[in-house]
Amino acid sequence: MKGYHNKVYEIRHKSRFYYKVVWLGFLSTCLPILVGGLVFYYSSINNLLEQLEADSETKLLMMMKQTEREMRQIEKSSLEISIDMGVNRSFWNPAFQSDLSEQASIIKLLNLFKLSQESIVDILYYNRSSGTLLSNERGATLPGDLEISSDPEYAMAFVPEEGWAFLPQASSKGVISYFRKLPVMFTGRAEGLLIIHINAAGLFPKQSQYYRWGY
Repeated sequence: MKGYHNKVYEIRHKSRFYYKVVWLGFLSTCLPILVGGLVFYYSSINNLLEQLEADSETKLLMMMKQTEREMRQIEKSSLEISIDMGVNRSFWNPAFQSDLSEQASIIKLLNLFKLSQESIVDILYYNRSSGTLLSNERGATLPGDLEISSDPEYAMAFVPEEGWAFLPQASSKGVISYFRKLPVMFTGRAEGLLIIHINAAGLFPKQSQYYRWGY
């Protein structure tokens, strides 16, 4: 009977030994694969994140450069409009308020520049002395006829002669504006101004950084 128990013990001992050998073999085979897989996984994730970050920075830089180009083009357009002979002549015309021909010429000029850039919502010409407000969208109007009629006088109070600003009425509609006081090359007090309204969402699709302000 004792011999039987010893034999059973020996069999169990060998079984446990073989069990341990099998597990050691399994672990020695699988652990390197598992560790290697985890290293590869985390390395791939880090590389992917770095690539996404680099792509995002590149896209953001491209967007900023494109926005800057558009803003410079708008500034250039405002200067080209402001030095037009008809625009300058209007400030020395005492009958400009009733001179429909001269007003039509300026509106045509505003429309030409408006069509040159999709981001432009409207262009306003304001002549304070004659009380004339011309809009690319609405034509010749009285200052009180436009919902944004308070914006020209608001911009007239700015110290800079030109710049970007959020005007009260226009900004409530998601518009950012570029203003330039008129007439240009005039040493006296400004007699009016030009305002170019831009769709802010179109100009800054995913950016919250703005240029310089007229405040």
